[in-house]
Amino acid sequence: MLTVILVGSLPLPAGAATHSIDAGGTSFTPRLVTAAAGDQIRWDMSSGFHTVTAWEGATFDSGPLSPGDQFSAQFPGGTVRYRCVPHSSLTDGQCSGMCGVISDRMVTAPIIRTPTNGQRLTSPNVTFDGTVTASVVGVEVSVDGVLMRTSPIHAGEWSYVGGHAEGTHVATAVALDADGFRSQAASVTFTIDLPDDFEPPEVTMHSISDHQIYNRTAPAQVLGSASDDTVVGRIEVLITSLAGLGAQRVVVADCQACPSPEVPWTATARLDPGIHTVQAQ
Repeated sequence: MLTVILVGSLPLPAGAATHSIDAGGTSFTPRLVTAAAGDQIRWDMSSGFHTVTAWEGATFDSGPLSPGDQFSAQFPGGTVRYRCVPHSSLTDGQCSGMCGVISDRMVTAPIIRTPTNGQRLTSPNVTFDGTVTASVVGVEVSVDGVLMRTSPIHAGEWSYVGGHAEGTHVATAVALDADGFRSQAASVTFTIDLPDDFEPPEVTMHSISDHQIYNRTAPAQVLGSASDDTVVGRIEVLITSLAGLGAQRVVVADCQACPSPEVPWTATARLDPGIHTVQAQ
């Protein structure tokens, strides 16, 4: 085993940490490392033949390394971008392939503006929004530990609208920068408390009428809308052949909280010649 230590990397400052990176196949793992100036970075060659070559923020270059070799360098601070020369390429200042980044910058957590912590909502349709710092390019929004969406940034703001079930939930937002570094999560707890539902939902079909003759072989489309005094949760269209050829059930809207009071919908089904009944509920 060959161990290479970059000249000038020792001694380590008091309190300096050591960060290990695996070089195997065609990737560095982890690809992104957050470190402090003076920390030692160690690359362990687990498979393949690689180099560890800085191309921005530092000047270290391991030269050719074989499986079992190690290479160490002291992190100078800032942001260091490096690559394996045989397994990567540089184009217009962008590295593709076997590349890695070490940085001491911390991505600032996003601010969640709505919902506010502890807020009680009477609609299942929840708007999540807030602000971020200039370096952030996206915000991961999760509810109860499930990723809902990675929101793009517009003029320093992010947003996501989604339907959620009645009850108490925890929403988290994590900011991402252009390299993929992540912030600490910001979180809020909110409760959805829907009003009592006194009226059954109504479903209307617009594009088909009773005893209509449908003369085409392409899939038939049925258009309609649904409404309720609280919220529409699911719309189904059942198409049954009176010739005994079976039935098709098409779920055209299946959500915990479709927008209320009215939800437009479209059902598409391929029909055989004959007489059919269409039911929407």
